Amino acid sequence: MLRYIENNIGMPSSLKQTYYPDLYTKTALTNPYTQNNGYIMMMSREELLFIRAEAEYWSGDKTAAYNTTVTAVKQNMSRLGVPTGTTTQLNIYNRFFTIKLSGESTFTIADLMQQKYVAMFLQPEQWTDVRRYNYSSKTNGISYDGTYVYTVKNIHNGGRTLNTSDFSQEFSLSRPYNLYEAYWVTSEDAGTNATLSPNAWINRLNYDPETEDKYNKSELERLGAYKNYKWLKKRMIWAYNTSGKAQAADADEWK
Repeated sequence: MLRYIENNIGMPSSLKQTYYPDLYTKTALTNPYTQNNGYIMMMSREELLFIRAEAEYWSGDKTAAYNTTVTAVKQNMSRLGVPTGTTTQLNIYNRFFTIKLSGESTFTIADLMQQKYVAMFLQPEQWTDVRRYNYSSKTNGISYDGTYVYTVKNIHNGGRTLNTSDFSQEFSLSRPYNLYEAYWVTSEDAGTNATLSPNAWINRLNYDPETEDKYNKSELERLGAYKNYKWLKKRMIWAYNTSGKAQAADADEWK
């Protein structure tokens, strides 16, 4: 529903608590970032822990990566005031780890990066991570270490119980087709070719046409960005598969 709301018209009051409950509900303001006396965080302890966990993972020490990730999640839950004071609250708290971080033997880079995404709620660095992993999901067929980083598994199906079988839903990133629709939804972006993959996902912010075109045209031309909407699809240098860690369903993806 939010996807088709026009820019600058505001959030319909009927959607506030449904889509952003911790931003707008007045009964339990537990999010330190969205209260009147909230703060803007430059770096958190949990972010540093996730960075360490990612380094441990790719160095081959998945046991250390798992333990560091669990510590990071617990640190973030503590910051956000996740309650554990009652038996029911503690059971739910423990069930989360049983479902989402069940042990080092099943731990993947997807588990790590998805929990980092949750912990960095409202932090713009999230987008850097997602681009760095090339929007890896079943949607575009790019995987890392044999897993789709942003295909989320074990999502609760909406029932009232917390049995393991109730966590059976799955979600993959989808490309926002309404952005630059006149240019984005074209024949080259359809089918199974490489342009449906991160090549057709937004990787850069558009420059300001009111100033850059006038005062910095030569640099835009050097970058290949001048009046070229496809420049927004161009990967950042750290998103190319120079490490060989990524696998693509399309053989032409990294050309």
